Amino acid sequence: DNAGVWITLVIEISDNKRESLPEECRRVFKKSRFEQKKYEEIAEELNISVNTVKYHIKNALAYINSHLSDYLKIILAYIFMGN
Repeated sequence: DNAGVWITLVIEISDNKRESLPEECRRVFKKSRFEQKKYEEIAEELNISVNTVKYHIKNALAYINSHLSDYLKIILAYIFMGN
């Protein structure tokens, strides 16, 4: 099914972009999103401030979203055109 192909593509792009983040930003993002850790826990583990954790999360999300937005527009257009 075509929707499954598009979803798989978006997941692959997201994974690739996440892996291309700077190392500390990627570590913070993974701990937050995949290990479900709170900002305070991440800050303590990595010996950084909570504000630095927030900064990295904000940057990671902005970076990934900026690279996905064009693909999502194409996917939505494709879906709404009935293909």
